[in-house]
Parts: sequence; structure tokens; C-alpha cells
Amino acid sequence: MENHLPATPPSIGRPLSRVDGHLKVTGQARCAAEHAVPGVVHGVLLTSEIGPIGFTAAVANAVYHATRQRIRELPITPDKLVGGPKRGV
Repeated sequence: MENHLPATPPSIGRPLSRVDGHLKVTGQARCAAEHAVPGVVHGVLLTSEIGPIGFTAAVANAVYHATRQRIRELPITPDKLVGGPKRGV
């Protein structure tokens, strides 16, 4: 596959007209957030710090309901259940 792009873009090293330059440097340029768009629905993503703790508690409760053993130390591993795996069997 051949690349048909010039080695150096034509704008590099040459003066470029910046029609918004004056507004930007004087603080008068409007950002996208400053334009009112009618009929737009806005939302905010909320995160919770309790999420991972809640998930871990749910897994611990599932282990308890399956084995009737309450695991209170993380990570929950098989060796903490029923005395761990039997060796030499």
C-alpha cells in the first residue's frame, strides 16, 4: 500500500491565518460549553466509593450461604473454607 501524503504538510513552516487568535488571547472566545443548544438533555455520571465494597460483601454473603462459613478477611480463597484443601489424598 502506497502513502500518497506529502512528507511535510503544507502548513508547517508557513504563516497561518488564525481567525480566532485575537478572541482567544483577549479572553473573548466562546467555548463549546458556552453555546446554548435548545432541546439538549444533560446528565451527570455519578460514581460511588461503596461500589467495590458492596460487591465484595455480596460475594462474601454468597460464600456464607453456600458453606455456612463467614469469611472476614480478604481475599476470599478456598483455603479459608472448611480448613482448606486436603493434602495427600
